[in-house]
Amino acid sequence: MRTLTRDLALVFLLLALGIFDARAVQYSIVPVSPGYGVGINNYGDIAGNNGSRAFMWTYKTRLLQTVRTLGGTRNSAGGINDCGEVVGSSELKGDNIAHAFVWYQGYVSDLDPHGLSSGAAAINNAGVIVGSAIVGTESHPATFRPGKPVIIDPHGFRGVFRAISFSGVIVGSRTIKFPNGLEYSRTFMWEKGVVTQLSGVSDDAPVSDEPYGINDLGDVVGTYWNHWSDGFVIYYHGSQTGVGSLSTELNNTSALAINNAGIIVGVSELHANNDQHAFLYRAGTMIEDLNNLIDPKDPLARYVTLVRAYGVNDSGWILASGTDSRSGAEGVYLLTVKDPPIQLQRVTGACSHH
Repeated sequence: MRTLTRDLALVFLLLALGIFDARAVQYSIVPVSPGYGVGINNYGDIAGNNGSRAFMWTYKTRLLQTVRTLGGTRNSAGGINDCGEVVGSSELKGDNIAHAFVWYQGYVSDLDPHGLSSGAAAINNAGVIVGSAIVGTESHPATFRPGKPVIIDPHGFRGVFRAISFSGVIVGSRTIKFPNGLEYSRTFMWEKGVVTQLSGVSDDAPVSDEPYGINDLGDVVGTYWNHWSDGFVIYYHGSQTGVGSLSTELNNTSALAINNAGIIVGVSELHANNDQHAFLYRAGTMIEDLNNLIDPKDPLARYVTLVRAYGVNDSGWILASGTDSRSGAEGVYLLTVKDPPIQLQRVTGACSHH
């Protein structure tokens, strides 16, 4: 495993057209693979899962590589960084135990060789990997590095790390068990060993919230839910903001990713029959159905319905899943901006092999 450059700086963005207007943007659809995606990097490379195997798709070559397992028959991807490293969870030989892994250019490393069970959810450009590991019978937040011991969060609570920023700020959820046996989750931020609860929900409330993404400015997106509905929440250093739904009937919406320009993507339920569409949102503007932002002249526009958006990079490119009406099959799609209003400038921190 090669050593990543540690002299990293923050990603800088040039907003070429000033304020981003979601309604003025049109996207083109690039088919990637059957299955579903989990992450996109700033080069347009995508990690995802097709059936029982993880994959990486490279935008430059349009080639798809199946990610090797750790000896078992199944694995699943959790995230990807700008270096083209894919992390996730893989079963070992015999398919009885799964360990967190990192994969790069055909080589796979077991991140938890002595563990009971573990999984990796995200990796930043410095090579810090986050996820969870089993201690006894419980899942705890954990960080991983190839060839080094797994670090279990010292605060001792059950839960998982979900996402990590460029500078190493981590968000996750801790699990609370009620006397009646029901379990709920609470969002927290971990920075240099200090835990800050971002959730505005008290520990005795029978509702949950979960983070799914963080950008390099510390903005966190996620969702909260109770027994009846989901709700979309943006966490920003402890405060919460709801932005509504694509539906006038429901508020079942989950924010799954945010980029450094504040563009947020996710999934919103349109009707009570679980009809879902992918959405795009920018703070200060209305939530938009991604299907309405596709160039009508695009060859796939009339066939593909975008159901869920899993990621957005700093050029505004979006990773989504959708259904093709001609076959009924669900697949992974990359949405590229036809006339990008956002230009990316990375001062330092690009990976050496790019």
